[in-house]
Amino acid sequence: MSGCFKYLCCGCYEDSPSYGRLDQCPVHLPHIGLLAENFVDDIKMMCFSGPKMLIITKSYEVYGLGPLPDSEMYANIFEPRRLNQLDEKKIKKFVFGENFVLALTEKGEMFSWGENNDCRLGFGHSKKIGVPTMIPPFADKRVIDVACGSQHVTVLCKDQKIYSWGKCAKYQYTSPTLMATNAVGIACSMHASFYLTSKGEVFGSGTLAEIRLDSSNLRYQFEEVNRDKNPGGVSGWVQTGVWVKLPFKNKIKKIACGKHHLVALDNEGVVHAWGCNQNGQLGGQDSTYSPREPIKVSIINEKIIDIAADSQSILSAALSRRSKIYVWGGYKGGTFSQPCVTSFRSFQEVFTNLSDPNLSLGFITFKPAEQNRSLKTGALESIFDEKDDSDLIINVRNQNIYVHKIILKARSKYFQAMFTNQWKENDNNVLKVDDYSYETYRNFLLYLYTGEIDITSENVFELMSIADRYVDEDLSEMIVKKIETGSLNGEVIDALKEIMKLSSPNYEKFCEGMKKMIVPSTSQQDA
Repeated sequence: MSGCFKYLCCGCYEDSPSYGRLDQCPVHLPHIGLLAENFVDDIKMMCFSGPKMLIITKSYEVYGLGPLPDSEMYANIFEPRRLNQLDEKKIKKFVFGENFVLALTEKGEMFSWGENNDCRLGFGHSKKIGVPTMIPPFADKRVIDVACGSQHVTVLCKDQKIYSWGKCAKYQYTSPTLMATNAVGIACSMHASFYLTSKGEVFGSGTLAEIRLDSSNLRYQFEEVNRDKNPGGVSGWVQTGVWVKLPFKNKIKKIACGKHHLVALDNEGVVHAWGCNQNGQLGGQDSTYSPREPIKVSIINEKIIDIAADSQSILSAALSRRSKIYVWGGYKGGTFSQPCVTSFRSFQEVFTNLSDPNLSLGFITFKPAEQNRSLKTGALESIFDEKDDSDLIINVRNQNIYVHKIILKARSKYFQAMFTNQWKENDNNVLKVDDYSYETYRNFLLYLYTGEIDITSENVFELMSIADRYVDEDLSEMIVKKIETGSLNGEVIDALKEIMKLSSPNYEKFCEGMKKMIVPSTSQQDA
């Protein structure tokens, strides 16, 4: 059986002097075609980096495929190998390092296996471990994210503490060592680690494209966090490291790393990049230009709401408010020297098709080729918020969103009743909505087109109110499942549990009150 993902590959052609555009065709993964048909039918989801693949079945069994750390024990590395140590663990994330793998469960447990030079597995020794093994220090700590470089690992815990281990540039930690507190995001390049604070500040340690993150190589004022003592109480030899504050003028809301570069998104929707530029990783700059501090990536007339990169890749991507995905940097066989608009529908599609090696960028759901244009997964997304095709404008706090009444009727009981009961729009076919923020309401409308939505601590209260008012049971179920994963802010989860106990009339008032207490307002965030 020949296996294929629902994701699409592309070829580039010139569309304008400034931007290229990308066409699409199916992606085939030959080693999937070597599997038995009944095994393929049982696949629930998978992630991969080049030929290395980890598969989770519908019964939550975990299998490895390709040259993974345990593959030397097998004659045929392209036969699935059961990793029963991870069965029924409900894996949240797999991360591939240099000849080692990390697994994070939904309960916050950490597993690692593979080569262990420089103590990269986190056990305080350098002996190789051939099967997934739980890292002891995190048995009683809840990890919510993990990132790694070639030989080092950084994790973020629910209590906003970050721990690192392994070798990062000239620094080495033999076991998980407390590095910082008040962190809300992490990212790793091949030889550097970065973390984001709740204040929107970014700190880095290690080496980024031959730029050493210490006082001798930075031309601006910085803050140093010297670890003169080992805060983690780890036995064994340890060299202390230095964390340097990066000079962003605006608050940063997200960071991501490629092999040798950093990308950051600020609270005004501007993307910044820093590091190696040999393959256009800085977007629009000459390949010989290597700045000593982060620079802005020019994406013309667009406000960016999300970014993506991976430590295995030299490619970057950004999602605009208009749901356009841009890419820049190195891809298979070439370079995007400046941001290029694409017709991809997700970051997974970008990295599955363009990155070298191919990357899944998290878990993806396996589907046969004939399903690659399913209605739910995005065939309608291309017409969402497009002025020329719409027959209704929804104005949210003085910002227009262009939609289609027939789609809203088909996907929402609320809109079905509205349009059926002789509802009359004004002369300009405009429906005004002022009860919700523009970002959240736009995400809700996009969800009606795609069936997918990003639920965060910042928007969950508004989404609960929308789900209740619009009688959207599917959205309510998605919110409940998100709460159950424990990935939202702890205070938010506690508040949500109280909300669920209330009847509908009190529910909305309580929801609004808790949002003001826990989540900063839009005006505060932009300040």
